Amino acid sequence: MSVASLRYSRQFNDVDLCYRCTTGLRIVTLAVVELFHFETMTRPKAVKKWESEEIQRRWGYPTRDPYTPVFPRMRPTRAEVLAEKAKERRRNLGLT
Repeated sequence: MSVASLRYSRQFNDVDLCYRCTTGLRIVTLAVVELFHFETMTRPKAVKKWESEEIQRRWGYPTRDPYTPVFPRMRPTRAEVLAEKAKERRRNLGLT
């Protein structure tokens, strides 16, 4: 698998790589390896609207990261709040 995608050469290339790795492949970690990711060190920090729309079109709106622990006082993500509201609306309409 190619690490870099020309589709996301400026923004979200790390996000795209992580999602591509989870589609049928295993993620292997090595405790002795260190990786440094210097976000926006060589490019502008601004994200263009089309860039965020493109990554969401390809992978959807992100839900909770499976590698981030859920702490008891952690606020729900926007996706979790919207999913819960949709579930409640379906219940109120008698659809579930």
